[in-house]
Amino acid sequence: MSEWVSKPPVGSQIDWGHPLSKGLVGCWLMNEGYGKKFRNIANSNRYFPTPIGTGTGTSIVPGKRGKDVKLTGGTSSNIDLGYFYHSGTMAFTVECIITPGNTNDAAIAENGTVFNTNTFYLFQLNAGTIFEFEIWSGLPGLTDLVQSSIPFSVGKRYHIVCYWEVGQRIEMFIDGINRSGARTGAARSVLGNGNTTLQLGKRPGSTAYPFIGPYELFRMWNRKLSVSEIKSLYRSPYQFIKPIPDWASMTAAQQAAALNKLRGRMII
Repeated sequence: MSEWVSKPPVGSQIDWGHPLSKGLVGCWLMNEGYGKKFRNIANSNRYFPTPIGTGTGTSIVPGKRGKDVKLTGGTSSNIDLGYFYHSGTMAFTVECIITPGNTNDAAIAENGTVFNTNTFYLFQLNAGTIFEFEIWSGLPGLTDLVQSSIPFSVGKRYHIVCYWEVGQRIEMFIDGINRSGARTGAARSVLGNGNTTLQLGKRPGSTAYPFIGPYELFRMWNRKLSVSEIKSLYRSPYQFIKPIPDWASMTAAQQAAALNKLRGRMII
């Protein structure tokens, strides 16, 4: 059973000393900016040059463990996280926590307007009420696709993790368990780099396939997570994120260290 903990408050930071933060390049907690602005607290300019994503047709709603962002499913409803720069051979892992609001075909995450240039997409499908993950090699027809082996239910919360590594078949985990089912395509050694921004909630450059429902978080790593790491994230998704300590509770040395760190980030 999942050991969900409360979502960290706005302003929380990554604990970069934690093993699960290794290779983290994108982390959006979906709990700030009135549902219109979403900060990448992983601060990875190399992979996501846009530090703050934007939401359209979105709002903050109460979630099970804190604030979530809700996509309304309108023709323009989406979260745009900016460009995701992929080298073509970099392993990567995608993680999200969502609650589907219907069984329609819907884009959970996608970064291309033309299939052959996408890096990946994550979808929910009406046929069979299943999830689907697919990657592209940058050439027509050279893909790898996997569908979930179990159906999803409307109104149920799902923790989804998918990954790719050079020369290996992609995999899909749902709630900590490998649920990779039907497949097409084959293992790929290089991927497309996407021709548009990474968007959540609809197909980029289109009004098609709107997702309806709450989004709790979205994260990406530049490596393939292990099975034990995926299970650990399902049990405790916020274990490597820490709130900013209260100033009054810090020692003088901690306050000085925090100030020095802040000064180092300031641009004059």
